[in-house]
Parts: sequence; C-alpha cells; structure tokens
Amino acid sequence: MIIIDNGTDSVKIGSAAIDFPSIIIPSIAGYPHVISENDVATPKRVYFGKDLRTIIDSKKYNVEYFYPIENSKITEKGIDEMIDLWEYALV
Repeated sequence: MIIIDNGTDSVKIGSAAIDFPSIIIPSIAGYPHVISENDVATPKRVYFGKDLRTIIDSKKYNVEYFYPIENSKITEKGIDEMIDLWEYALV
C-alpha cells in the first residue's frame, strides 16, 4: 500500500511496510517564464522538486511560485498542481 502525506511544506510518499518515506518533495510549484526567446527551448508548464531547482539555477527563466497547500489543506486553486505533483513523484 502506498501512503501519501500531503503537508504544507512537503509531500511525503512511502510504503506502509516501511517506517520512513522514500520520496520527499517540497510542496511548491514553479511556473517558468522565458526571459529571452532566443536562449532556451519552451519549458514545461509547471516544475517540482529537483526539476524546479534546475530551472531556478539555470537563470534562463523568471519563475512564479505557487503553494498548492495552505494551512494543511489543498486549496481550490491548487488541485491541478497537486495532481501534477503526484504524477511527478510517482512516475
């Protein structure tokens, strides 16, 4: 059985048979906006985790941040981002 703990700071995913999560991803989504059309390929719509860190470090994009979880609850606006985050984590 897979356990998913959606927290305000991070999403933790693991197996019920193991005491600790095997995946921990910050609960933040990043939307990249290209700074110069000539420099980079078209980015994905939204980034999470290590991919988000790579986009930030490249300094080729302005990144808009979004927190889909507030006060320990998935926000109405954050449902699509959480689905994308779960797919990112589990694929």
